[in-house]
Formats: sequence, structure tokens, C-alpha cells
Amino acid sequence: MFGTDFILAAFDVEGNFLVVKAYQYTDLLSCMLLDAWAIPVCMFVSWVYMRPRYHWTQILGVLICIAGLGLLVASDQLTDKDWTALDRAKGDGFMIAGATLYGLSNATEEFFVRKRPLYEVVGQLGMWGTLINGIQAAGLEHGAMKLASWNRMTSA
Repeated sequence: MFGTDFILAAFDVEGNFLVVKAYQYTDLLSCMLLDAWAIPVCMFVSWVYMRPRYHWTQILGVLICIAGLGLLVASDQLTDKDWTALDRAKGDGFMIAGATLYGLSNATEEFFVRKRPLYEVVGQLGMWGTLINGIQAAGLEHGAMKLASWNRMTSA
């Protein structure tokens, strides 16, 4: 299951990367609210994989959530806040992409756990995620790593 475990870990790592990156471009309120996009994505992907039956009130709740997220993005673009975001559209896009990957990762993880033991799924996710994250950090953050202070106080 190397390929599927690796892809699951990549979704999880890149979702986390995009969410953290979004905080650099948009405001905190947008980030916190847009992160909720992971819930409808997870529900949809779970429906694709496992075909659960949702009550109509659950679907209505998801539609209200999506409408609220759309209104949030629109209000961010139309109003000025006290704190000026560097690029709201870019930050909101990063947050939505990251939340989409989170939802995809969570639903896929649940699907795998139904087929294989939990310790195997989580262990493979952790192993491949660490490898992907290490390579990505070395590639994107090598300059900052050279300048960082690596001493006992760093790990305390």
C-alpha cells in the first residue's frame, strides 16, 4: 500500500503547509472560519468512499456552512478591517485548498482504517509524512534553518 499511504501523507502535509501559509496572507478571522470548509469536504469524500446515509438536516447544515463561507470571503473583499492583510484572496485560497486537503485526508484515513488496523494506517501516515515534511522543509526553508539558533534554549 506504499502508493496510497504516500499520497495520504502528502495530502496531510500539504494541507498543513497551505493552512500555515494562509496565515501570512489573510486575517485570523478568515483563517479560522474558512478552515471549517474541511467539514463539507470530509462529508462529501466519505460519501464517495463509504456511502453513508445523511439526514436532510445534516445536508442543510452543510449548505448553510458553505453559504456562510462564501459570504465571509465576499465580506473580506468588500470591507476594510483594522489589520491589512497582505493578499486576502491568496490567503483565503490557500486556506480553502488546505482545508480541502484536510477533509480529503481525514475521510481517506477513515476509509483505510476500515480496511486495515489503526496502528498501521497512522504509523504509515506518520512515517511518510515525516519524510515528505523533512524534504519539503530542507528545500523551502534551508536558508532560515542556517540562520536559526540551534542550542539548548531552542529545544526547551
